[in-house]
Amino acid sequence: MTEPGASPVAGAPAPADIVIAIDPGTGKCGLAAVRSDGAALRQEVVSAVLASGIAAQWAGEFGASVIVLGDGTGCRCMQRSLERLTSSKAVSLMVVNERCSSEEARRLYLQAHPPRGLARLVPPFMRYPDGCYDDYCAVVLARRWFALNPGSGVAPDPEKP
Repeated sequence: MTEPGASPVAGAPAPADIVIAIDPGTGKCGLAAVRSDGAALRQEVVSAVLASGIAAQWAGEFGASVIVLGDGTGCRCMQRSLERLTSSKAVSLMVVNERCSSEEARRLYLQAHPPRGLARLVPPFMRYPDGCYDDYCAVVLARRWFALNPGSGVAPDPEKP
C-alpha cells in the first residue's frame, strides 16, 4: 500500500538509494538526482521539452529505480512523456504532492547561497533567490519521497511546519 502523498504511476515503489526527481513546469523543469540521505548528486534547471529525456538518462547513469514527479503544473504532460520513456525499463514513476515545495526550496537555495556584503543586512524573510531554483524544488520532492517510504534513510524535515 502506498503512503498518502506518493501515488504509484507505473509499477510499485522500489527500495532506492538514489531517485531522480522532477519539478515539472510548462517552460522549464527542475531536475535532481538525490541520495537516500537527502544529498543532491546533481541538479539542473532544463527546458520542459528536454526534461523527460534527461531524467531517463540520469536514471540509467545513476542506477535509479524511481523517478519522482511533482503533481503541480505540467505534471500530466510530463507523466505521459516519462511513461513512454520508462515503459521498457525497470523504473517506477511516482507522483508526490508539491504543496509548499517552493517555500522549502527557497529556504534550501538561500542556505546554499548565503548573502554577501551589504545583502547580509537584509533579514532572511525578505531575501529572495537571484535566479531559478526549480532544481531545489526537485530536491525537496525527492526528500519527501524518501521520507514517505520506509527504509529510505531520510527523516522528515524537523523545521517543516
